[in-house]
Amino acid sequence: MLAGRGLPLGQVHLDDGRSAWNPKVERPGWDTLMGRLESGEAGGVIVFDLERFSRRPIEGERLIVIAERGLVVLDSDAEFDLTSASGKKAFRDAMTAAAYYSDRLKDRVTRGKKLKALAGEPNGCRPFGFLPDGVTPHPEESVILREVAMRLLGGETQESLIADLDARGVRTVRGGRWSRAGLRTMLTRPRNAGFVTYRGKVVARLPGESILGEDEHARLLSLYAARRPGRPPSGAYLCSGVVTCGACGKPMAGRPRRDRQYPDGEIRREYLCNPTGGYEGCGKTAIDQRTLDEHAKELAIAVRSYR
Repeated sequence: MLAGRGLPLGQVHLDDGRSAWNPKVERPGWDTLMGRLESGEAGGVIVFDLERFSRRPIEGERLIVIAERGLVVLDSDAEFDLTSASGKKAFRDAMTAAAYYSDRLKDRVTRGKKLKALAGEPNGCRPFGFLPDGVTPHPEESVILREVAMRLLGGETQESLIADLDARGVRTVRGGRWSRAGLRTMLTRPRNAGFVTYRGKVVARLPGESILGEDEHARLLSLYAARRPGRPPSGAYLCSGVVTCGACGKPMAGRPRRDRQYPDGEIRREYLCNPTGGYEGCGKTAIDQRTLDEHAKELAIAVRSYR
């Protein structure tokens, strides 16, 4: 196409399959292209398919504004001279058609997801505890799910449960290790109690006996809802706010180190002179929680024995 017009090859920008409709999707190649066109660095653009260039008419208007300098837009089927009234109309019609196609596709996808939800089928990866149909309880995972739920309701911490699952080699459906967020999602899923939901509303019930009872499901939801955001789901830090930083003298606060574990599998924790917390520390001092707590307990016993 370029050779037939005696034009040199410019830069090639790829979107790598990124959505041309969703405004939340970042398209660095498209942004670079538009920047070159708007700055005058490039005098035209060739797209393989106009629908892949953009499906939002408002973005097409940006090209029409640039075209006042004389801009040619080519795709595999047509040429749009955006300096003429007929060229602008043809381009706008093509952009409107692309937007309509995208909206229709979205409607079909949404309708398909709703029909799957009404049939009890999961939209996406199968949920832990169920077979691929999303309806039949998995013979092994469903037992583990119920066990973990009952242990959490019985007072065990998420950290101890995660450590136990890791030690037993129990993995998520994607083969990964469990996290607090993943454990919460697994335990609070309405499907566990036989509820089929779509966009947050119950639309059907699964056949047969559910993994958890409705009362147990409600208790799990209440347990998680009662927790303060950011609160460590384990025992209290013994020395938090009591031990002070040797560098600045400010109180130190406890925090989990989710990237590290103790030999027994539990998440490591430490006391930190936190510069962003309420104590406004220097951030230069940190000490392992278990180590300091053991020293504190030994000191308390020695003081009590001395008295």
